[in-house]
Amino acid sequence: MKNVVLRDIDRFVYYDNDGRRPRSIGASRIAAVLNNPGLQAILVYRFGAFVASPQKGVAGAAGRLLGTVVYRVLSRVSQIVTGIWISPAARIGPGFFIAHFGGVIIGACEIGENCNVGHDVTIGKSGTGEKFGRPTIGDRVSIGTGARILGRLEVGDDALVGANAVVTRSLAARSVAVGAPARVVSSRGAFEYVEYFGMVRDEARRASLGLVSSP
Repeated sequence: MKNVVLRDIDRFVYYDNDGRRPRSIGASRIAAVLNNPGLQAILVYRFGAFVASPQKGVAGAAGRLLGTVVYRVLSRVSQIVTGIWISPAARIGPGFFIAHFGGVIIGACEIGENCNVGHDVTIGKSGTGEKFGRPTIGDRVSIGTGARILGRLEVGDDALVGANAVVTRSLAARSVAVGAPARVVSSRGAFEYVEYFGMVRDEARRASLGLVSSP
């Protein structure tokens, strides 16, 4: 869990320092936690997800009960302070980044590594019959302000969901989708929007970027 949390924090450190490595990573991490409502909400989510994970034995059960009480208090405070709610049932990879305060609701879903979410975004279960279910979102996906991603669908790696887009169908990797309902307008991906320390050495990102056609 420690590594996951540090990767979340370092996404904010990256943007707080315009992509430059700070002289004091410790001080920068503390500043990131204090200054970013999105990160505060993510840390509360990580704690809730940890508490909700299976615990064994009497000590584990007692710790889980205490942790659940603490999480519920923190979650309520976080919702008031940050305007963000993330379900502990969501499965979110490390390096998660929520850019701004307010209006973010993330229900049951799966989100990969190093993904970006703007404000006023909703992600979660929807649909009827066979279409009912939760979204599965890949790695390095950017989700713009006001976007909605709802129902049983998949969003591929490095996709870009534009501002106010409403996604109710699956999107292929590197898709750029805009509008309501969302339509794919490009396959250039989210590479210019999702950045993080070490990205130039990230083999998965490099391989995906290599599949982008020249304009």
